[in-house]
Amino acid sequence: MILIITHKEDYTADFVINKLNDLGVSYFRFNCEDLLNKPLYRLSDDCNFEFELADGKPITSIWYRRTQVPDLTGLNLEEQLYFYREFDALLDSIYYSLRHCKWLSDPFAIKRAESKIFQLNTAKALGWVIPKTIVTNSKSELTKFLASNSKNIIKPLYSGYVPSKGETSLFFTSLVTEENINALQKFDLTPCIYQEYIEKQYELRITVVDGKVFSAMVDSQNHPDSTVDWRKHKQKFSKYDLPENVGLMCIELCKSLGIAFGAIDIIRSIAGEYIFLEINPNGQWAWLEMETAINISDAIIEYLNVQ
Repeated sequence: MILIITHKEDYTADFVINKLNDLGVSYFRFNCEDLLNKPLYRLSDDCNFEFELADGKPITSIWYRRTQVPDLTGLNLEEQLYFYREFDALLDSIYYSLRHCKWLSDPFAIKRAESKIFQLNTAKALGWVIPKTIVTNSKSELTKFLASNSKNIIKPLYSGYVPSKGETSLFFTSLVTEENINALQKFDLTPCIYQEYIEKQYELRITVVDGKVFSAMVDSQNHPDSTVDWRKHKQKFSKYDLPENVGLMCIELCKSLGIAFGAIDIIRSIAGEYIFLEINPNGQWAWLEMETAINISDAIIEYLNVQ
């Protein structure tokens, strides 16, 4: 049976589960919000602390999608922080107890691979071209770096998503302006990534599933709002014929990061180079399948359902 670790609003999980239902494949959807109010599991010394579902069905593979802690409304901030840590510890214990299973992907490997600096260093070691990059809290070092490039961007070190009162805002990748540079001494340098800005022809999202490569392209340069970050102006993706050697580099990157799945962001520069930007080791992809008909979901199901 496939165990799907997710939450109730994960529409990508819904997308695959609809196919699993059509195929008659056995699965269990483990919604993390239910950890407070449903008898879902046990970990006990009489079973060597191996995770067991309440219904007793054996787990053969696990799709690690997303987690979301239960609603702790009514507790004060200190109590919420305490229980958030406890739920994190519980989930880590569950992952560890299932370490012998087949994962898409191992949560501990995902957490390590989420480090953008680790990604960039790994990609560079594998021969990828990457933008010149700096992370620093030194204003003098940053000033020198910015002056060494004709254009620069700033982007989050981890994630640009900011939840607030039931809504989510997003910090996009943005150009560093002359006004920003001139005002640099007035501000503290919070953690973030600065990179040279590379003029591009278009942008690519490459999805890798167990060595299978699915490529899609967006013409981000055809609208002024999306030239720096295509997410600022939603445009349709199309299927893309990726050169074989670049596809093999994408596969090798995932292997080096220890993940079976990866959503890789690449740009094609004006000079024609394929330049690595970052990889989301648990990125979204369902919209790509719907827009381009690249069959990512079948590859995920095949991986999880073949022992």
